[in-house]
Amino acid sequence: MRRIAFGLICAGVVVFALALREVRSDERLPPQQRRMSFHNRLLLNRAMLAGLSRIEVLLLLDRAPEAAGAFSAVAASLGTLEGRILSTDPSIGYARVELPPDRLFDLVDTPVIEAYQISSLSRGAWYRDGPPEANATMFRGYEVTPITGTEPSSEYANLPELTPAEARAPGFTADEDAGVGEWMRRHPTFDGRGVTIAILENALPSFADPVFRTALTLEGQEVPKIAGILNTIDPAHIDDTRVRLTIPVDASTSWTRVDTRTYVFPAPGKYWLGMLEIPAGDSAVNRFAVIERDDTGQVWIDANGDASFQDEAPLADVNERFEPRFLKVRYPQPLDVSFVMSRAAEPHVVHIYPGRSSHQSMTASVAAGNRTDESLASGVAPGARLLFVRMTTSADGLAGVMEGFLRAARRTDVDLLTSSHGLHLIPDTAADFVGLLFSRISEVYRKPIISAAGNFGLMLGHIQAHGGALSVGGTLGPETHAAFYGGVPLPGMIVHPTSAAGPAIDGSIKPDFLAPMERIAADPPWYRTLEAVPFANPTHRVPPGYEISCCTSASSPYAAGAIALLISAARQSNVPYSVELLSRALRVTARPIDGFQAHQQGNGALDIEAAWQELASGFAPPRIESTATILHSLAQYAARGPIGRGILEFGGWTAPMTDTRTITLRRTSGPAGPVSYTTAWTADDGTFSTPASVTLPPNTDVPLPVRIDVKKPGAHSGLLSLHDPASGAVVFRTQATVVAPARTHAATGTVEITGTLATMHQNAHYLHVPPGADALALELEVARGVLNATLLQAHGLVSTYYMPVHPMDIFSVGPGTYHLVMPNPEPGTWTLRLKNASVRFPAKLMLGPRDDALAEYTVRMRILDVDVTAKPQARTVSLDLHNRGAALTEPVIEAWQGSRRTHRAAFAASGVSNVIDLDVP
Repeated sequence: MRRIAFGLICAGVVVFALALREVRSDERLPPQQRRMSFHNRLLLNRAMLAGLSRIEVLLLLDRAPEAAGAFSAVAASLGTLEGRILSTDPSIGYARVELPPDRLFDLVDTPVIEAYQISSLSRGAWYRDGPPEANATMFRGYEVTPITGTEPSSEYANLPELTPAEARAPGFTADEDAGVGEWMRRHPTFDGRGVTIAILENALPSFADPVFRTALTLEGQEVPKIAGILNTIDPAHIDDTRVRLTIPVDASTSWTRVDTRTYVFPAPGKYWLGMLEIPAGDSAVNRFAVIERDDTGQVWIDANGDASFQDEAPLADVNERFEPRFLKVRYPQPLDVSFVMSRAAEPHVVHIYPGRSSHQSMTASVAAGNRTDESLASGVAPGARLLFVRMTTSADGLAGVMEGFLRAARRTDVDLLTSSHGLHLIPDTAADFVGLLFSRISEVYRKPIISAAGNFGLMLGHIQAHGGALSVGGTLGPETHAAFYGGVPLPGMIVHPTSAAGPAIDGSIKPDFLAPMERIAADPPWYRTLEAVPFANPTHRVPPGYEISCCTSASSPYAAGAIALLISAARQSNVPYSVELLSRALRVTARPIDGFQAHQQGNGALDIEAAWQELASGFAPPRIESTATILHSLAQYAARGPIGRGILEFGGWTAPMTDTRTITLRRTSGPAGPVSYTTAWTADDGTFSTPASVTLPPNTDVPLPVRIDVKKPGAHSGLLSLHDPASGAVVFRTQATVVAPARTHAATGTVEITGTLATMHQNAHYLHVPPGADALALELEVARGVLNATLLQAHGLVSTYYMPVHPMDIFSVGPGTYHLVMPNPEPGTWTLRLKNASVRFPAKLMLGPRDDALAEYTVRMRILDVDVTAKPQARTVSLDLHNRGAALTEPVIEAWQGSRRTHRAAFAASGVSNVIDLDVP
């Protein structure tokens, strides 16, 4: 038997292999073997391969009293390493530094550095730090994408248009799913007034949309909805809203020629001139001249492109007065694009923000859009204000993202921060850089951070956890499903199949809670993203300028709006609140969703009224900490390694199997004597049990045995709560998750799994691949319905990192049999996630068939050995694939074909011989 190495087939895998090979040599690691995250390994290797002479690194320094000289120690260390400090925030121990990449290990050996993250070559988003070539190709197209409208469809012309009154129904707002509709009826002034939400993204919403007109002060006085724009993009980095007015113009008369064009200035005088360029596709651009009068500082823009400023009024700085105007974009089609202006800190530099972003319009309108008779869209907290924080561009870096949170939190007018940026660094634990940074921001600046949990399709352990931030997943209710999709109804609320599943790699409960994902939201007025509803049998036409809010990018601002409601209510009712009390109230009152385990839903679905009652009760629990052992392939890269906050064992179990694990509890506040707490498990399937109570003396480690009884293969999880003996209130909560993968039969080397999936649901099947396997063969037989498939390898990296390597959730397959062979499969636990959600998109947007019927399927897995035989023909070999331990009686798909050995990125058609001939180049 001969093992064959098929080779690496995509740039992403090459980078991954380099990362593992180079950093595992440990030649340059300091003696104490400080753990290095996977993401830092990836970025350092790229920096070295790219030949960067210097890299930026973000640091979090020890804030203990004995580390009072931390910044001085780092500065001194950098002085010997040819480095320098670029920016700091001493209140949270943050520094951004620059140094040669080959001196990084010398720097992080400094004892006062608690966590670090390379920011060079990172954009900090879940897809942007994947394969460099794929991202470069994507952004080359993005950089020239024009602002252009969507042509109307004649298909729905005869349908009645959806009205604002109809769009306020629960199905179109999802407000009844979280209790927001009833909240507004019972508490009409608890509408977010007096609260400002910082929304961190690109700051390019459709500024003139009716949803962004007014907010309310705590006293009920109207103020502009938009409180301003905070731009945190480093002036040295690219920002396409930045206009440098570098051309001096001495206009002795109003009509003055500048370069190749004659402009009509407002009056004779001295000016500075620059150009705003907006892509128009390919090599074309729309250009708008911008001028600043030297003596008064007034700014004008030639918004209609006629080369005259005399028909334009001076622009207001959006941070002084919200006064949106319009650019007349001419190409590729005439459009009026709203915009605002702000001045930069540098002289003769301004920012022109065109309101072109569909995503930013959506997130902002969901959080706090006005409710008016002019718009179908509205927000959860219509009385709240919005501060837009521009921290992302098509060429943004991780440093701008991180410092966006810091600068927004320092604003005294900001009450909470929310982001749908998709920030995903690996691993993502409370002790790694982002988790620690967010915890410190909330602790020091006393403001909640709400972040999107990610859109990983409920893949276990794939979530944007972010430590001390509130990570929010998504729900979908039956009324919302009926309003937008129609067809087969949902029997009740579900965890949205696009949402992210926990727990975090350190075993923390994530997501913290769930919020509705879909409602009618604002879109730039030239888009017809949503043409008619419901998709299955349209009854209403939707005018341009609206979309269905999507993904956890919408759940996060929905939750932010709900928190704004709670803060507004607390201020009007004189109820004390804090970051800790708000977070606890939202988590412990979240409603478990039937049919879903703890890892899929965290604490459960948001319940705004229950959270308010809990907050108003004034109950303050003691501080309790937990530790447990983690078994996960990415834990080796985490700051605390295998030490976590809850039980997480991704593999290592078989079914049936019974064993005991330990969660160690430590109470660090509360009564001076021992306190006994009752224990309870929720959102579980009966796998876990503990003693009925546990007694915790102060500042003492107490082991709590957890009996785990795995009866069948699959994932098993549950929430463990400690309850106050007097009131029954939840004082502490942690979780446990174990995975028992299906194992192939010893004699046949195969395993077979059958299942069914209702519409908008998903199943995950876990498969054990033993060491030494030559190939893994998967067969998916769809007997009924339509499925999406995603395969995750045992290394545990999110599938969006290396999309070409295996099937991804980007297409649908109907009835039939589909095969895939993976060579040299990594040993461990693999995940095959199947989803029945083809109805989420109109038929014309689907890659594959669309069907909401109950799906029925069978999955077969084989572990294969490979024999390689040279053929008489020159440079040709045959691969004979056969089951380990038994003859292969059914055909297996050819996974590589031709001289290029082209890998198929999807399940392919069946019927190919077991013997594959390859021409070796």
